[in-house]
Amino acid sequence: MSGNINKIGGAIQALFGAAGQFVPGAGEVLTTTSTDGNIFNMVSGVLLGAVGLQKSQKTAKVVGPVVGIVNAAAGVLGLTGNSGLIPGFQLNSGTPQVAVNFIIAAIGILGPFLKKKK
Repeated sequence: MSGNINKIGGAIQALFGAAGQFVPGAGEVLTTTSTDGNIFNMVSGVLLGAVGLQKSQKTAKVVGPVVGIVNAAAGVLGLTGNSGLIPGFQLNSGTPQVAVNFIIAAIGILGPFLKKKK
């Protein structure tokens, strides 16, 4: 179960960032107008998806929660309006973006506790 949810969550976040970056007009709808924030989404999504593809539970138990914690921090920064806290790096901070960050945070942090399907 955790592998599938990581793959799906990772794909959604990566597509969210890619749409904001490459699909004209999508950035305004998805509140993903910042190139830095879109790159963050694509990299984070790929990492979480890769966790879902891993055969090693050790890797999944380390990388998944790290991705989750980083997304939780990004969500809090976006929610509080501090998306430009890191000099030279602007995160996306609209409602859809914050929701995606918190959903990915939950998947990453809770994923290792879900039982794998046999």
